[in-house]
Amino acid sequence: EAAFYATKLLGVADYIGENPSLYNNTTFEDVSTSMWYAPYIGYCTSKGILSGVGNNLFKPEDYVTEKAFLVILLGALEYKSGIDFNWNNIYTTAFACGLVTDVNYLVKTADNTNFTRSDAVTILYNALKAKINGTDITVIESLIDSNDVTLQEAVSAGLIDPSVLNVELESITPLSSQSVLLKFNKNISELDEDKI
Repeated sequence: EAAFYATKLLGVADYIGENPSLYNNTTFEDVSTSMWYAPYIGYCTSKGILSGVGNNLFKPEDYVTEKAFLVILLGALEYKSGIDFNWNNIYTTAFACGLVTDVNYLVKTADNTNFTRSDAVTILYNALKAKINGTDITVIESLIDSNDVTLQEAVSAGLIDPSVLNVELESITPLSSQSVLLKFNKNISELDEDKI
């Protein structure tokens, strides 16, 4: 499930679900190609988001601890294990990038082995507002840009400031008998004839 959630954040879950044969072969002995989750694990492994538990095993039926879930989401945000974070500083890295918001994570070291789906949903929601490592683009902005989420849905979910919807025409300047220059109060991407 954690691998599936990561692919949802990346906006590729539907593509993987429609093309499972591209990713359902993994190097893990305990991930059968016939299992629903195999292509999601395969995709995340191919992108360096997952690495398994060692000895060519993934243990897909085991419960995911909080640290393990954060490793997956940090990977989805393009943080590299061993470079940007390690097992000992996962919590501080997760706090710094906004995956977790409680300041106690700055001193927390023990793994939460009673990690629930509710906990996962909270972190996933925070991940939508987090910036992709090395960029100024948040996950939700990336999902909007790829048309996986509409701007209105993001605003309704509280992930984007509602003021972005207030686009106004500031001026119209005739350039020739066949063209005009429209100036808006905000940058608008890809305004073509169909959208006009």
